[in-house]
Amino acid sequence: MIPYEIVLSESQERMMFVVAPAGVDQVTKVFDKFNVNYSIVGVVTDTSRLIIKYNDNIIANIPAKMLDESPIAKREAIKPEYVERLKNIDIPDCPNNLLEIIYRLLQSPNIASCKYVYRQYDHEVGVRTVLKPGMADAAVLRIFDRKKGIAVACDCNSKHTYLDPYTGGAGALIEACRNVAAVGAEPIGMVDCLNFGNPENPEVFWTFAETVRGISDAARALNVPCVGGNVSFYNEDSTTKVAVKPSPSLTVVGLIEDASKAISIPFKSINENIILLGTTFPELGGSEYLEFIFDLEGGLVPQVDFQREMNLIKAIQEIISNQYITASHDCSKGGLAIACIKMSLISDFSAELDFSQIQEDLRDDFLLFSETHSRIVITAKDDICDKIKLICEKHKVPFHIIGKTTKSDTIHIKLKNQEIILDRLKMKQLFEDTIPKLMGVE
Repeated sequence: MIPYEIVLSESQERMMFVVAPAGVDQVTKVFDKFNVNYSIVGVVTDTSRLIIKYNDNIIANIPAKMLDESPIAKREAIKPEYVERLKNIDIPDCPNNLLEIIYRLLQSPNIASCKYVYRQYDHEVGVRTVLKPGMADAAVLRIFDRKKGIAVACDCNSKHTYLDPYTGGAGALIEACRNVAAVGAEPIGMVDCLNFGNPENPEVFWTFAETVRGISDAARALNVPCVGGNVSFYNEDSTTKVAVKPSPSLTVVGLIEDASKAISIPFKSINENIILLGTTFPELGGSEYLEFIFDLEGGLVPQVDFQREMNLIKAIQEIISNQYITASHDCSKGGLAIACIKMSLISDFSAELDFSQIQEDLRDDFLLFSETHSRIVITAKDDICDKIKLICEKHKVPFHIIGKTTKSDTIHIKLKNQEIILDRLKMKQLFEDTIPKLMGVE
């Protein structure tokens, strides 16, 4: 390689360290232990200049501030016309066939089981996996021989971000934080992967700027620092100039003091209370329900309330640290109905659910399928519910007992004006077979 290539190559899996001379041997021993290649490439000086040599020849000698004070491109930002137009679309009337709609939603690629994908990878490398793939809202890994563990969750909702970039960006971050908290961890940092079209297009740049503003506000509010990431522009068809939907993927890492206390999604036994933490709002915009069932793009996307989210995160952390609950799952894609059904389908148990007494002002389909933020479904035994309720009251988190776990072939959902009886075996088949069939696997 010529010097130019060495200096500017963007090869992956590399990291630069600045180490005090006294610590070099200790740091390089860690590299040797894990068979990581390394090279000592330079020293820090007081010249305020970046000097690069190759075979003792100086190939670059520039003021270091030039790398820190790089020129900024002042891009024009224009709010796209579609944002307000799509926000005000007419929402269809609540349909009568809610049972069939739930069956259909389980066949959405964004809701169906991803087991076909993750089973092809070895998640036991290093024997550090505490909760298996698909069994929790976040991955949980042991930190070597310590009691502590880390939780990792990645979230992105391009539909929400397309319709409302600020809210979509902020929502991706708070959902990732909520998923980490749902297993019992404290969110401590995040990295971003931001994918957009051509930033020279003023409308694309506006969506980018608004998305970053939303992520930044959420990060500050939740005290979750961004420690790295990348931006990928020009993700569009070169001929038609049609760009991808704004897609901010946010990965959050959390610390759990005792990895053995991590909570998973499945129901664990019969006669446990199913509890909803949080409030549902009439926010069907960008939902799987509107797009997959009605082929509609638009509506009011789930709004972000940073204080409400912080309250929920603090409450669920305290609840899990006291080992009060047996299962936990956040409400996001598909809404409350899908969250409860998933908790059943990946377990050996069913549920009797009564939604008729909560938020009676909401239409049935809003209550079932709205993807409102700041909600988690948990399960707990009878004698623990009062303790959980006290924690929720302390943190100002709404608490609703919405059902019981059962051992049955059906899931019952009671609504204000009707009752839905779902075949659990049929749902399980739809949930597990959808992705393999889409991949051509019989």
